[in-house]
Amino acid sequence: MAKLTEVAEHLDLSTTRIHGLVKAGILPKSGRAAYDLTDCRIAYIRYIREIAAGRGSKDGAVDLVAERARLTKAQAEKVERENAVAEGKFLEVAVFHLMVTAAFMRVRSKLLALPSKMAPLVAPEMTPAEAQAKLRDAVHAALDELAATNVAGISDDGEIIEGDPRPAA
Repeated sequence: MAKLTEVAEHLDLSTTRIHGLVKAGILPKSGRAAYDLTDCRIAYIRYIREIAAGRGSKDGAVDLVAERARLTKAQAEKVERENAVAEGKFLEVAVFHLMVTAAFMRVRSKLLALPSKMAPLVAPEMTPAEAQAKLRDAVHAALDELAATNVAGISDDGEIIEGDPRPAA
């Protein structure tokens, strides 16, 4: 049996480090202040092999295997996102914003055009019911036209339509 100082000298470590390794359960203690040099050497060699292989951590250092797994997962998620975008399952926020803005601009222009378009048709000689019917028909026609437009750049069968979704300037 060896003393702590002998183990430290044998493993080329400080006595403080030996204390820490014993406390962490890495080095076996045979009895009160007694250590088996062979057992300590083998335990320490196994410990540093685990660290070198990336399976263990040295005093709270980064666990290489866990970090590699985290990196691999992040890379796989990135590729999945890129594939989903390429397949047309996702849109970039900026493109979506342009599409929605274009749709609202169409709605606004159609609805703002109704009074001037309908004014000649809703003449003073019409009854209120006739005027209401004409205006209702015009609103429904505008809404039907808007509903038939393809704002999202996706056809009725789900295919991506090529081209810029932005309205022409």
